[in-house]
Amino acid sequence: MRTMETTANAIHVSGFKASMEPHQNPRPTVGKFMTRVAHTIGYDQTLQTAEGIMRKYQIRHLPVLKAGRLIGLLSERDLKIYRGFEELELDELFASDTANEPAYQVPPCTPLIEVVREMANSKFGSAVIVENGIVQGIFTAIDAMGALIKILPTDVEHP
Repeated sequence: MRTMETTANAIHVSGFKASMEPHQNPRPTVGKFMTRVAHTIGYDQTLQTAEGIMRKYQIRHLPVLKAGRLIGLLSERDLKIYRGFEELELDELFASDTANEPAYQVPPCTPLIEVVREMANSKFGSAVIVENGIVQGIFTAIDAMGALIKILPTDVEHP
């Protein structure tokens, strides 16, 4: 049976001890682990343009904006699907026609556990981080793995 005891700056769980400094937030937020968005695409741009941006900057998700507001999300997977149809030309399809709408979006102050739980339950590959209507970043399954590496204790002995 696992037990948990909290003392001033430590949590003891079944013999494991995780130190919590006073400045540490016991509920990390998604904003701490998101990847800042440097690239977006307008709703009226072609998928060929989107593909070029993704290749050039080696990114797999591209927020789609209209008048500066998020309207959807294009992923590398989406482009591969459209690329597979011989009758479709990427220079004839627009971001607004193909973006996943609505994109799952949360503010950066959202607790990480809430975002990860929703992504897992809904089988979302990512969340767009939006504050005051402006895209701030993206949080992907890869970012979630990075968060686990930073959060989980590394000094625990494995049985």
